[in-house]
Amino acid sequence: MIAQDSWTVSSVPSIHKVDPAEWDRVAGGRGLYVSHPWLTATEEAAENRGATEYLLVHQGPELRAAMALYPRTRPPEDRFYDVISQFAEPSGCEDREGWYPSVLGGTIAAYWNDLLVDRTAPPQARDTAMKLLLEAFDRARAGRAAALRYLTAEAAEAAGAHFGERAQVFFSGGAQTTIDVQWSSFEDYLSWLPGRRRIEAGREIRKFHAWEADLTSPGFGDRIGELAPLVAQLKSNYGHAADESTISDQLHAQEKYLGDRAKVFASELSGRVVAFSLSFVWENELYVRSVGFDYARTERTFAYFNLTYYEPIRFAIENGLRRVHLGLGTYEAKQARGARLEPSWCVVFPPAGTGVRARDALERQAATGLRRWEERYGPIPAVIR
Repeated sequence: MIAQDSWTVSSVPSIHKVDPAEWDRVAGGRGLYVSHPWLTATEEAAENRGATEYLLVHQGPELRAAMALYPRTRPPEDRFYDVISQFAEPSGCEDREGWYPSVLGGTIAAYWNDLLVDRTAPPQARDTAMKLLLEAFDRARAGRAAALRYLTAEAAEAAGAHFGERAQVFFSGGAQTTIDVQWSSFEDYLSWLPGRRRIEAGREIRKFHAWEADLTSPGFGDRIGELAPLVAQLKSNYGHAADESTISDQLHAQEKYLGDRAKVFASELSGRVVAFSLSFVWENELYVRSVGFDYARTERTFAYFNLTYYEPIRFAIENGLRRVHLGLGTYEAKQARGARLEPSWCVVFPPAGTGVRARDALERQAATGLRRWEERYGPIPAVIR
């Protein structure tokens, strides 16, 4: 523990040692994926058991800032959190072995991250809490390669200002996709869509409802054995790690801590789920987290568009929710259905001793990724360049 005036900085090995209400007070307004129940479920997934740490910054008795840490001695199962495949290889860094062991800060699941500093604290206290949190992260990485992945622009700017040349800040190559719910009914939403898109949406919905499958909303925990293989099919299609037992383990952990916030939209044939999406309600917003399909039995049914987009949008409207979060990827499809893009950012620390060549290589990677994105989706506000 480090003490400074009335401030203390400490760490604990498990989020179970942090009061949930205190953590969520500090994380409030920053989304499901930095919340206490989500991070608890993440910690209990097999890959993370015994491999977590949580930085805590207190002002007197008040928690003012916090960060989850995930030390790694080898690449994680999700390659999108692997510092070699995401940074060392694309940038052409020569010393790839030096990237492990490494440390990931804030998140290792869901591609959503922020720096958790108490927004209710006075401005000077917020600044101090941020400084102490980032200093604690720097000490924890101890010269190892490290990354803060999928940050908001505001968080990345704060981290970049603090670390200066010690870290490379750049666009992650992806964006969060969010639909702001502004309609009083699902019919109003369909009417709001531009003409051609409205016609296509109507066709997709009619085709889906003409399919013989039953549209159901089964209990999350009751059907994990059916859901996990469908997630594995989809992940395999998109190049993600797709071990069925790992996926089942993750779903069970999510059900344990977030089951009362879960909503499953499913299509069933003969009583068996052949397509589904899993969402969670948090702070009056809906987060579409997992989807899965039996591709052989859902071809040309438009199950994906209906279960991933239309049914969650309908649910959000009917239940007075403010937003629907659709995650990363498939940006054109999500934009066509009303989503806005919020680009996410990375703060990357090359291994100690890699010198100027690693920084130059990362800068080239950053410039290339930004150019490709802007050629396809338009300019990103010049918050960090």
